[in-house]
Amino acid sequence: MENSKLVIDSDNEYHDAYTYMLGNAAYDIGLLSSEYDTLTDKSYTQNGKGLNIRLTIDDQLQKLCYELVKDRRKSIAILSKHSGEVLALAGSYEEPFTLSGKVTPEQLESYSSAYEPVWLPEYLNEYHTGSVMKIYTSAVACDTGLAGFTVEDTGVAFFNGKAIYNAYETRTKTENMTSAFINSSNVYFSTLAVRLGADTLKEYIGRFRMNCDIQTDFGTIRNSSGLKKRTHDYDIASFGYGQGGYYSTVSMAMMAQAALTGRQYRPHIIESAFYYDENGEEFTVRETEEEIISDNIISPEACRSVEYLMKAAANDGGFPDSSGVKTGTAQIVFDGRSANRATMIATCCDKFIIAISEISGEGEELYGSSHSSTIKQIIGVLEQY
Repeated sequence: MENSKLVIDSDNEYHDAYTYMLGNAAYDIGLLSSEYDTLTDKSYTQNGKGLNIRLTIDDQLQKLCYELVKDRRKSIAILSKHSGEVLALAGSYEEPFTLSGKVTPEQLESYSSAYEPVWLPEYLNEYHTGSVMKIYTSAVACDTGLAGFTVEDTGVAFFNGKAIYNAYETRTKTENMTSAFINSSNVYFSTLAVRLGADTLKEYIGRFRMNCDIQTDFGTIRNSSGLKKRTHDYDIASFGYGQGGYYSTVSMAMMAQAALTGRQYRPHIIESAFYYDENGEEFTVRETEEEIISDNIISPEACRSVEYLMKAAANDGGFPDSSGVKTGTAQIVFDGRSANRATMIATCCDKFIIAISEISGEGEELYGSSHSSTIKQIIGVLEQY
């Protein structure tokens, strides 16, 4: 199956799946605003029209992901494993207004007074990650000679007098990295993080670009590790198993890219700007060049170890052979209430990285594993590309 990349211009109307991404030029949000000069640049054309922009976004995937997140506080990001191309970015909470520009007075009033996260695309909102952070902790350990680290897991570990528990009933056993990754042992990964130490974790946080702002053509990716200058063991332990730091859905996909390839690209959704001449022939005016923002993050051997761990977890969870996975569930405070953030990262066909995040509703039980059927559905589509 060939992917169909969306082409936009200043006149067309688009499917609601693109609401947040494309936005509205009149109200200074989204691509129709940030690329307004490009879309109205008539200097290359003979027909009085501006340039066209071809996105990296695949239309079929985007619409599928939109339906999968619709009416939920949920987002999906699909990135190329080996480049900065973004194939889908879908998030749903409150739609600002339609792309046609037909804004109601009520919508405009709501937009003017809304707290920022309501209007920020959900795939850029930051929360604790849950156990998908164990991908990062594993990568650092494998790169620093601790791949063979073992822990006698009793179900609880104490740091600075505070307890960290596993999320499941534990019979005392020796966990190695593979079994701990499959079982998602909080005890193992919190203990491993403390063994690695704050200095090592912070060094790799810098390599992974996990404590900085990253500018993209679809918005600013903001990351915060939560590890301060003076860090107690409990803070280190919490970060190591996923209850520290604040990362968006896109950030999680970028973390996986770094751990699986040792390289990180600046994500982008614009492939090129072009025009058609009077004969209908296409001429490219500019193309987005791939930009590596961090390289040699971890060794190729460490990358292979992380890939092995994710494939082992996928096999244990009944996912397709082409995939690797890691689930996560984080406890957060949202809208003044306790909630879960359910996350999952998956790989497919050594080409794609999928990241999902969702906030639980009032009184709702939601876990990372809740995304299993969604991930399998997306993988089924990606396997056809």
